[in-house]
Amino acid sequence: MTLAAVAAMLAGCSLPGGAAAPAGEHLTLALRAAPWGGAELRLGGGGMSVRVALTGLSPRTTHPAEILAGACDSLGAAVHGLGDLAADDTGSGALTAAVGGVTAVPATGWAVVVHSGPSLDTPAGFHPLACGEVRAAPPAATPSPDAIAILVPPAAVSGSVDLGLEARTLTVQATVHGLTPGTAHPFDIRAGTCAAPGAVVYRLPDLGANAAGTASATGTISDVGAIQYGGWHVAIHQGPGVDDAAGLAPIACADVGGADHPAPTPSPETSPGPSASPQSGPMP
Repeated sequence: MTLAAVAAMLAGCSLPGGAAAPAGEHLTLALRAAPWGGAELRLGGGGMSVRVALTGLSPRTTHPAEILAGACDSLGAAVHGLGDLAADDTGSGALTAAVGGVTAVPATGWAVVVHSGPSLDTPAGFHPLACGEVRAAPPAATPSPDAIAILVPPAAVSGSVDLGLEARTLTVQATVHGLTPGTAHPFDIRAGTCAAPGAVVYRLPDLGANAAGTASATGTISDVGAIQYGGWHVAIHQGPGVDDAAGLAPIACADVGGADHPAPTPSPETSPGPSASPQSGPMP
């Protein structure tokens, strides 16, 4: 399995961007944890080559990467340093590291970790943004690496976001699980997609996690002409603020559009009648 295949599996397909969905509609979006990506490990020439790629990072940030002993839920000591992964303007980044003196990859006991950064000198910088346990590559992978790791955030953040547009008022309701109890997380609608985020469109109330790690918030925005189906995404950030890269880092995201969120159906009062022209827009 190549990194491109891993990315395609995790990210899904996107629909054409920028299409305005009709007023009088409701959408429910499933949040996915961010960032996501993969690693490939190849042996040869008396050493090992490791390629790591991630999407869904904060743009223009730097993240140390390494192989640690253990598993993602019980990380141990550093085994091999891999250098820094730098995110570009869209929050995607990749690195390739050469590690000498490695002649075998263990069947278990290694994990590829990408840290918050920009250094490992503080607990906040060491915090794992994404982790994947190293496993033998599937035989069908072409060209076949010796091992792979699918990188996802260690915390199992999940949840949903409901968007409803009625009479030019957009109501956004979010429920998120798997957060650290007592933490606050900024929440907004942004242009673009989870894989290629743009600027903030609407800021929404912060999500405050309760003792069980669950948070809910509702925001309303006036004078909204249409939901930009395929042109917006919803982002939940690490927080507690978004004034620095660590706080801005997304921990969960959902595209307003895509294979998992088919085109919405207009409310009956806004649906075109028998003589009206069909509503243009992306097909599911």
